Amino acid sequence: MSRLVVHIKSLCPPIALLVAAFLCGCGESRPPLAAAAGRVVCAGVPLTEGSITFVPIPENNDKTPGKAAKGEITADGSFRLTKWDAFDGAIVGRHRVEFEMPEGDAEENEQPAAEDSEQEAAPSRKPAAPVQHFHLPGELIVEVKAGEQNQFTIEVSAGKGASTEEE
Repeated sequence: MSRLVVHIKSLCPPIALLVAAFLCGCGESRPPLAAAAGRVVCAGVPLTEGSITFVPIPENNDKTPGKAAKGEITADGSFRLTKWDAFDGAIVGRHRVEFEMPEGDAEENEQPAAEDSEQEAAPSRKPAAPVQHFHLPGELIVEVKAGEQNQFTIEVSAGKGASTEEE
């Protein structure tokens, strides 16, 4: 009986290696990435807030081209895309660009509600200035290329007010 136990113990390490190799081979394979960065401007002036998202466009009838890459716009208007790890870039291929303004911008210029009726009726109160909104002027498609400097300038348009035509 002790010979059987010794024999089984000697088989454990090779079996463990086979199982580990099998499991490593079954993991999610990641598509090739390339670093991608750029600037967001409106009439040549850098935006200082918001985010840019590159959404992969399916090729060859691929229904799931992969996860989008996103980058936050910094104070100088620049962004660097992140897909899985910080600033690792975007999937190589064509992407639809999405621009998003930071949440809360619409509330920044709104005045708080008055707590008593005397303050509500005060004529010296000025209305809030209209909030500046930015948007992409239309659909924007870009291509991230392997082995190249993928630097993009994203031009947005300005509009005033909170109303949208999508309602």
